[in-house]
Amino acid sequence: MRHFVNVVALVFAVALFSIFFYNDRIKITQEVLDLFPQTEDKQIIDIYQKFANSNHILVAIKGFSRESRDTLDEFLFKIKDMPNIDSVITRTSASESLEDFLAQDYLYTASPKPLDKVLTKEEIESRVLNGLKSLQSQMLEEEVLDSGLIDIEKMRDSKDIESKQSVDSNKDSKKENVKNTQKNIESKVNENKDISPFLKAQNDKNIESKNNAQSYNTIFHPSDPLQLLILQTPKPYIFVAKDYGYMAIVTMKDVKSESVKETLEGFARIATEYPNIRYFSQNFMSVENLGLILNEVNFLLSFATLAFITLYFVIIRIPLLTLNTICTLITANIIAILVVSSVYPKVTIMALSFGMGISNIAIDYMMHHNFFNLYVSAKKVFNRPVFYGYITTIIGFSACLFIPFPLLSQLSLYAIISLTLCYISFAFMYPKIGFSKPRLFPKLAQIRFQKVSSYTFLGLSLCAFVFAFMFLRLDFDLSKLDYQNKRMQNERTFFTNAQNNTTQILLSSSSLDSLIALARDLQDFLHTNNAKTFIPLSLLPTQSQMDLNAKFIESKLVAENKAALLQSLPHLRTKILQILHEDSIDEDMSLEDKMAFIDDLFAMFKESYMLGDKPQLSLENLSAMGFNIVVEDRDSKAIVDSIKSNAITDSGITKDSNKITESTDTNIESNSTAETKDSTKSSTKRFYYLAIVNNSDLDYIKTFSQRLENAELLESIKDSNTNMQQLKNTESSIEMRGLQHIMDNITDTIYKPMLIVLAIALCLMICMLFITAREAFLDSVVFVLFPLACTLCVIAAHGTLNIMHLFALLILVVVSVDYGIYSVKEGQNLRTAHAIFFSVLTTGVSFGILIISKTKALNSFGEVIFVGMLCILALLILHRPLYQSKKLS
Repeated sequence: MRHFVNVVALVFAVALFSIFFYNDRIKITQEVLDLFPQTEDKQIIDIYQKFANSNHILVAIKGFSRESRDTLDEFLFKIKDMPNIDSVITRTSASESLEDFLAQDYLYTASPKPLDKVLTKEEIESRVLNGLKSLQSQMLEEEVLDSGLIDIEKMRDSKDIESKQSVDSNKDSKKENVKNTQKNIESKVNENKDISPFLKAQNDKNIESKNNAQSYNTIFHPSDPLQLLILQTPKPYIFVAKDYGYMAIVTMKDVKSESVKETLEGFARIATEYPNIRYFSQNFMSVENLGLILNEVNFLLSFATLAFITLYFVIIRIPLLTLNTICTLITANIIAILVVSSVYPKVTIMALSFGMGISNIAIDYMMHHNFFNLYVSAKKVFNRPVFYGYITTIIGFSACLFIPFPLLSQLSLYAIISLTLCYISFAFMYPKIGFSKPRLFPKLAQIRFQKVSSYTFLGLSLCAFVFAFMFLRLDFDLSKLDYQNKRMQNERTFFTNAQNNTTQILLSSSSLDSLIALARDLQDFLHTNNAKTFIPLSLLPTQSQMDLNAKFIESKLVAENKAALLQSLPHLRTKILQILHEDSIDEDMSLEDKMAFIDDLFAMFKESYMLGDKPQLSLENLSAMGFNIVVEDRDSKAIVDSIKSNAITDSGITKDSNKITESTDTNIESNSTAETKDSTKSSTKRFYYLAIVNNSDLDYIKTFSQRLENAELLESIKDSNTNMQQLKNTESSIEMRGLQHIMDNITDTIYKPMLIVLAIALCLMICMLFITAREAFLDSVVFVLFPLACTLCVIAAHGTLNIMHLFALLILVVVSVDYGIYSVKEGQNLRTAHAIFFSVLTTGVSFGILIISKTKALNSFGEVIFVGMLCILALLILHRPLYQSKKLS
């Protein structure tokens, strides 16, 4: 029965694993961001990701001709029929909910102009007629945009672009659309919506056309015919990919993996008919990468499992011992997974992949006991060299627990658990179980040619170190550790370069009202400096703005101006009717239609400057309008302080690192949208809004941020009830750093401690060697220095050193020390050669297979261990020790 105790343990471990798995106690993630430590910068990245993970799909076609426009429209028409497609937009436009809000609550939303007198009859007439003229002009722009074509001459920008066909088409379209101007004015006013074109607030992609001059439209609203208030919005534009062609934004209804996968398959199927169509979504990339990673991991695990089973049966040639060894390794891995999953809320798939490979190091312990006949007598034995090797390994992994990098800490704990269980089994349980006498390979002694001394290997190591340090280049960008999906990466780069004149900034505050106040004050400051940037959230009013507007509208001076307006209406009516009668732009518009239009218009004028109920803004309202507000529980003020300090101290703002965001939810999270309006004022939550700004305006925004930090009042701020001190009191702040810049900061906090830990671990390992090897110290230390130097040399020769290389080097040092101890403590004999040779072989195979992986993290890890194991084999074959130790009997 004792021969099958490991089988029983395996069954128990599998049952326990099943319980954990089906109770959802094991959470495995493949996200690269989950590799980051949970620092303040990581929290900021998480917030960025909630904006970046949108449900948008970017689509582009090459060319600006009518044919290109028609082809794109045809492709989009087919895409609309897919079940997971919610909407398709090809130009900026406001959501219907936002249009209704601005139309119905204009008097609360627009900003009052300075007013110190009652307007004259001439001034009233001029303001009303100019307002109607601007409304007509804006609707002409809308009709031109509805044609879907742009003016290439305006886009040329000193460059020759494909053809001038779209120019002619655009001009023809303009002439045709002018005919229906007056009729459209009537319908616009009567419907009380679409009064003004403006930037679609939910368009967080901010795709710009070169012909968008960033000028602004001033809304003319019938409730304010005298234009005593002002509300400016950017002029609309058609989406284009810079110097490439037309673009569109497709929105998905659902961003769950299955739905996204079906949508991706549908896109790929339809796109085969349109070779000039390009598309990208971060959701597509994530889903495709996940499938590729799972296929790759399945292949690697299948290959490794088959290779191990084959090697174990060939090497050990004792079926019962092989069966027990496999059961012990699987049991140790299962228990390690359960422990790590219990300690950490999320476990990275890389930690599990590496951990399973590292656990195979434990085969050393079994081989050294087996080949030295320690399993034959079924007596209690103690192998001191193996114990020293185990202790040094645990010391190395324990040091890694202090590295602020989740992957390394998870992997270290995994290794400590699995190796400890394996050591206890191989060192104490197996001798009591008892197995057959080991079967050796006598010819193995013939492959050893001990010709190279320790001095020579040390000299080669020194030369390799010098070469490595001269040519080694560092690259600690963690985002590059993900699966290398070249096709998707190329598409992401294309769409990023198509929008390289904008940058993201993150606005945050302790309440929704103060967040809107921050957006409005920043927008006013940018307007004052004639900046190009427009922040859609600044369209909404704050509570203080609405109170100010109500006071203004109910003032005596506004009442007197309305009375003057009413007195001027008869003359205005005659004037406008005369204009409509003389203007023959629309010959189909009858006199009755014109009279009806005037009646509706003047009915609104009579009802002007009458306040309704003050609107209440909540997360639900903003979500319906298309604004994406992320709400986060605030555990501490550390993240706020970090945002503020970084916004001020960062002098190297990365202007080109955030040109495109990447993929799964632009809507407010369910827990956020479920909040009531009371949730907009909370001391335990923080509200975030992602704004897209022009790179040319970053200096202005930085100045504003500095004044905000210093709580200075801005004389140019229009809303006198909100100032810098009030914004600071609400902990309002602006994060200007780009995602890549933040990631670089995180990496700095990781690799510096890692280098220190690596140096400490190396010193500890060498100290352990000195204590255990003593006279044979030089003979044992070459097993550490030579593989380390050669591996660095290989990395320097063909690539850059990344953070996974560093960790793998630490593992290599830990493993190499074991072999150094074995070589000097067990002596230069056939049994030692068996144990080291087959241990190196199995370790090299387990990690060597990772070299073919397209996931950079796995590839880098496998490269280091594989090269290191080759060096150990070279030492085993060629090394001639200076000190001849006694053979272990």
